[in-house]
Amino acid sequence: MSNFETALKQSFTTKKELREWFKNNHLKEKEIYIKFYNKSSGVTSVDYSEALDEALCVGWIDSVVKKVTPDDDSRYQRFTPRRENSYWSYRNITKMEVLISKGLVLPNGKEVFENRPTKDKDEVYQQENPTLSKDFKQQIKLKTSQEGYDFYKDQSESYHKRVAKYVMSPKREHTRVNRVEELIVSLNSQTNIFKRIKNVHI
Repeated sequence: MSNFETALKQSFTTKKELREWFKNNHLKEKEIYIKFYNKSSGVTSVDYSEALDEALCVGWIDSVVKKVTPDDDSRYQRFTPRRENSYWSYRNITKMEVLISKGLVLPNGKEVFENRPTKDKDEVYQQENPTLSKDFKQQIKLKTSQEGYDFYKDQSESYHKRVAKYVMSPKREHTRVNRVEELIVSLNSQTNIFKRIKNVHI
């Protein structure tokens, strides 16, 4: 990553102004830190969503956020050309479909989008939002005690999604089976599985 102090930094008042910058510079610049102001600051500037749209239109993507001071009413966000074979999120695929339908995407943006590794949006959605299969739910119901199953049902939707991702994401069947067993143990003891396992980032 480049040095923030010497990197190109700029704020944009309007989306049109930002679009013009991307149109003129997306093939020759390597990065830009765009400055966003909080609404409470009273300063007019483009917002993050607008900047992301314009970046996608030319084959760029957002990355790190930088605040100059903790109490600052603005922040910088780095935008760079998207690397070859980089991951496309479901959100950004959906955004691109809308932008293309409106005729806003420039040739480089279309080329980058068409060459993305996973073209099936439904497949991407499943990767990001793995769901518990009926068989898995049945295992929970059969293998846990009544108290353990009640504990599972009482947990939040976000917990259920996180559990699903933890258990279903490994490619090896052996690993998935082991994680099911880990989950059963935690449910029967009415404890959060992620408090039992260290260094789990789901």
